Amino acid sequence: MLAKCALVSLVLSFFAAAETIDYTVAGEHVGETVTVSGKVSRVSTIPSGMSFVTFGGNGATEFTVVFRPGVADGEKLKAFEGKDAEVTGTIELYKERPQILATAAGDLRLPGGAEPPATPEADPAADPADEMDKSAPSQASSEIIEIPLTPKETKAAGAAPDGSEATSIKLAISLPDGFDAEKPQRVLVVFLDYISGDEMDRAISRYSDVASPAGWMTIAAVGPSLDRDLTIAWHTTITFAALNHLAKDYPAIKTWPLYLAGNGNGAAFAMLTSAALVKEDYNLKGCFLGSVYKPRFYESIKTFRPSDRLMRRVPIFISHGKDDTSVDADKNKQNAKIIEDSDFKEVRIDSYDGDKYMNPESLARTLKWFEELEKE
Repeated sequence: MLAKCALVSLVLSFFAAAETIDYTVAGEHVGETVTVSGKVSRVSTIPSGMSFVTFGGNGATEFTVVFRPGVADGEKLKAFEGKDAEVTGTIELYKERPQILATAAGDLRLPGGAEPPATPEADPAADPADEMDKSAPSQASSEIIEIPLTPKETKAAGAAPDGSEATSIKLAISLPDGFDAEKPQRVLVVFLDYISGDEMDRAISRYSDVASPAGWMTIAAVGPSLDRDLTIAWHTTITFAALNHLAKDYPAIKTWPLYLAGNGNGAAFAMLTSAALVKEDYNLKGCFLGSVYKPRFYESIKTFRPSDRLMRRVPIFISHGKDDTSVDADKNKQNAKIIEDSDFKEVRIDSYDGDKYMNPESLARTLKWFEELEKE
């Protein structure tokens, strides 16, 4: 007992000795042992078991706590999402972004060294949309492959604002347990807001962690740039290149129910690509859009002129975080009204406790709604 008290005292004195800084200035303290504080925006765990706890998320000031496999339980870390927290350690740079490599689960804690929040138990009587079925199959496989584009595709995509050309794309694929390519599969096509290098696995996992247990296939494709001002031609070329590649292994994918998903800029990318998929006879069955700054369907419809009957019956689910300062409840309703006035027949809005980052519970409600609509 005395030894335990001595250990606790030593740990607390270590925390107290370290300077406390806000996560937004962590990049200014590389090589220093400090306590970083701030609000956790998201937690993700990749198939290898490595977990990433992210503070912020606008790229320039984003800070990450990295837990190697076996150091912490990813499910327990999820309880920190949306909460103020702090972590003590030595700041290092990874791909020019500050991070701390945690050595123990207790490195991440609530302010003042409080015990971490408990992960809530599933309520048997709860709506499945609010609490995913824990008995459902979990994600079975995930891979990221690089696909070279043909010179024709590179030309069709055009140049990004930074001058780069798409000579190849990265395609992330997550398959659920029991995946059977001989049967029609629901496919969630994710449009990512921003990534850097191998962070693509982390970015898609936020969607596949919801979609895979529900039995959905999840894919995401990106080129060398994710600038917010990329053209419609860029997005559609990359999306079709990915789908054409998948058609080699899954010839029937064009007839499978296809759903688009994105948050923030990713939502805009999804809208800009939607009409092209309908025009090319893909079985587009719905769109999940988070933190929509501006509806972009009109631009896509005007460019590709798909079947009006098919386009307008695509159900649209838009959501926003109650703490999102850029998209509030009024803005969400206004966006829904604009989409409805464009003659879309099924539009649903949703809100959740949190900020501008994609909310897994909102996505779960969306997938459930899409599945219900398929049965009607």
